Amino acid sequence: MRVITTHGVTDFDGLAAVILAKKLNPDFRVFLPQKLGKGVMDFLALYRDEFDFLEEVTEEVTEEEIEELILVDTQKIPFSSPENLRLIIYDHHPPFELPPGAEGEVRNVGSTTTILLQKIREEGLQLTEPEKVLAAIAIYSDTLSFTADYTSIEDFKAALYLWEQGFNIFILREFLHLPLNEKQQDLLNELLDHGEVWKIKGLSIHIFRYRHKEYLAGLNQIAQTLMDIRDADAVFLILENGKRQFVVGRAIVPEINLGPIMEKLGGGGHRGAGSALARDLDGDSLVRMLREFLEEEIIAEKSARDIMSSPVKTVTPDTSVAKAEELMEFYGHNGLVIVGEKGIEGIFSRRDLLKVKKHGLSHAPVKGYMSRRVLTIGPETSIPEIQEIMIKNNVGRLPVIDEEKNLLGIVTRSDLLKMHHQEQLEVNRYGGQLVLPELKTYDVSDRLQKLPPRLEKIFGEITQCSLELGVKVYVVGGFVRDLLLERINYNLDFIVEEEGVLLARQLARRLGGKLIQFEDFNTATLELDDGLALDIAQTRREYYEYPAALPQVEPASLKQDLYRRDYTVNSMVISLSGGERGQLLDLFGGYQDLINGRLQVLHTMSFVDDPQRVFRGISLIMRYNLEFSPETHSLMQEAIQAGIFQKLPPLVIKENIKDLLRLGNWSRLAGLFEKFGIWSALLPFSPRSIQADEEGLVCLEKIYKRDKNERLDPLLLFTGYICRNEELPDRDDLVERWQMDKKAKRLFTVEIDLIGSVLEKIKEKEKPADFFWCLNQYTRDFSAILGSIVKEENIRERIIDFLFRSTFEEVELSGQDLLEMGFSRGPELGKVLRRIKSARINGEVSTLNQEKELAHQILTAKGGNNNNG
Repeated sequence: MRVITTHGVTDFDGLAAVILAKKLNPDFRVFLPQKLGKGVMDFLALYRDEFDFLEEVTEEVTEEEIEELILVDTQKIPFSSPENLRLIIYDHHPPFELPPGAEGEVRNVGSTTTILLQKIREEGLQLTEPEKVLAAIAIYSDTLSFTADYTSIEDFKAALYLWEQGFNIFILREFLHLPLNEKQQDLLNELLDHGEVWKIKGLSIHIFRYRHKEYLAGLNQIAQTLMDIRDADAVFLILENGKRQFVVGRAIVPEINLGPIMEKLGGGGHRGAGSALARDLDGDSLVRMLREFLEEEIIAEKSARDIMSSPVKTVTPDTSVAKAEELMEFYGHNGLVIVGEKGIEGIFSRRDLLKVKKHGLSHAPVKGYMSRRVLTIGPETSIPEIQEIMIKNNVGRLPVIDEEKNLLGIVTRSDLLKMHHQEQLEVNRYGGQLVLPELKTYDVSDRLQKLPPRLEKIFGEITQCSLELGVKVYVVGGFVRDLLLERINYNLDFIVEEEGVLLARQLARRLGGKLIQFEDFNTATLELDDGLALDIAQTRREYYEYPAALPQVEPASLKQDLYRRDYTVNSMVISLSGGERGQLLDLFGGYQDLINGRLQVLHTMSFVDDPQRVFRGISLIMRYNLEFSPETHSLMQEAIQAGIFQKLPPLVIKENIKDLLRLGNWSRLAGLFEKFGIWSALLPFSPRSIQADEEGLVCLEKIYKRDKNERLDPLLLFTGYICRNEELPDRDDLVERWQMDKKAKRLFTVEIDLIGSVLEKIKEKEKPADFFWCLNQYTRDFSAILGSIVKEENIRERIIDFLFRSTFEEVELSGQDLLEMGFSRGPELGKVLRRIKSARINGEVSTLNQEKELAHQILTAKGGNNNNG
């Protein structure tokens, strides 16, 4: 077993160090000591789901099982060292040298996190938002905000790196506690007895005033400490000195922005901190003004109603553990609410799931293992109250109920974190991420202005509809991709963040056309009178119950909708709404991938969920000369080897290949199928080298392109040509796998074996009619394949003449005409019509009268039989 751990009573540096060590060594298990510092416990109460790999040391883990140990923020092994233990140490405590036999690094810096951050940078690894915040807290706390005498330049560099990466300073301050000196502590004790509390719009604001002749350093720290001790939403510390009033403010809730408040008092600052020096103003006047400004500036406090997720995904007590796990994976939940006849009966969490699975009980109902102690909150419960309940009770989810005990929603740790970080920390539900989401925007409004008038009008009407309905609308997918490549794509797909069908109805009233609605999926298609079709859908996410299944869909955010797309180059949107009109939103780097000719899927399960993405990838390669990224290529190969195409219906496979053939360049398509190993997945055998067939495929494609009457089947031509040299049993298997019809079965199991003999026969036929009747007994696709194979140019031209000119050599006389002329019913009529058609093909007759004259000659030669019946 490979283990990472740290010292007992773990502080923030120890916690951050094990998290970073895990990132550098993903195959190690992380065990935390049972005793954690108070701040660390509070931090994990909110963030534990972000670090779900953390485990507690239990009796089940024995020292003898540990083969490799990474020890961080300490050099003392927490147990007797087993033999042959590989020991790796990262620490910043003396002595500054590794023990004998140990590996790693011990340095005289302010925190162990600094050491490991440097390695993270060297490896080029990306940190998540919680990892950045934790690392920052660790460095700031262990260096006493860079005031400790052991602080090094490396600590400053590590902090600078985190600042450059971006992290939430409010969360840093929430968990960062700085010590006060003696004078500051005396003042703090005095202030605690003289504070005043204001309740403004549900927020708790604490005001502390004191008179002093001289300025005391560290007011910022005192204000922060007062806020921590009083658990306030904001604190104002006022130092009164005659007509000069010095004000320091701190706030931790997003409803209060201290910047404009302090500006009105003559100072400045930002949302969470600010200060001001008010001159010619007494203390009482300042306090009155401060209250007025707070009343004006404070935004109403958010409550559970504002951040809860709704509707809640619930299951019954009899739901199996396996089904509960499936739902958790799909929705990205770490727990489910169990609802029975009596209402909420319990919570089944991911931790419960892991315990149950460990004992092989996935078939059992959740009611036997759910947590029955369920804490609930009301819709008006404030955010601070929610956070306090979660920390105090170490719970990660709180159902929201009304007075009648109806379930309205649920607030989870993730909901709190989204609000704190002011961004949608939404999780990709489709598999491991290959691309870290990072929103980039570009102004492409000038390109929209250059659209053809028809499209410009449609886009203008959509913008107007979005304004009237108050919804956000985006054009997505192929149109966006092609617009960036300065091409016009008339396949128009639009997504709406709310009511897709509602917008489609409004648009239909403006543009006319036929509206086809699919209200179950909140999608619609508007077919305009000029044949243009507009697909309009609400943003949604998809769930594949099994590989290659049809997706189950449900409403979701724009980000989640983009997560479900196939390739980054197809996951960009352009806003058509209001002031954002013309803004390109690129979450996954699709624009840069397009410039670099790179084809990248978004997640590891992309091809497993939808094997058709392989075909779409080949299409993009052929149309835009892109290349699969190494990761995408590798995932595709793994999926193919796992048999993903066998999950697709044969009709779907055949239609996808036909779509690719319609793009042209069949020889390149065959080469790409061979290059990426697709032939071996589509066929029950590996065809012979495609490179040798390139010339013939070029010729076959030319023949197909001359078929204006669509009598040739491109799939049969292409596949039949590729498979012409394969053994009959293999071709039989292909016919069965693809569920081919009688015509295709005849081509693959009978005619392909006759290629050599038929070529010899037609070479002997001099008259056009003899050539025609020789080929006419086979399928037209077979004749086209012959035309691509034959080496003699004159024979190829005769085959092409048979395929296309002979279709006009129809006999004008009918069987009824011949009966009226005196021919008898039966096989004789067919023979006469064939003789007349032969004369047509040979150029001996060309009009109806000439056909009649020839028929009379045939009748006369037979003795003038006038029997009509």
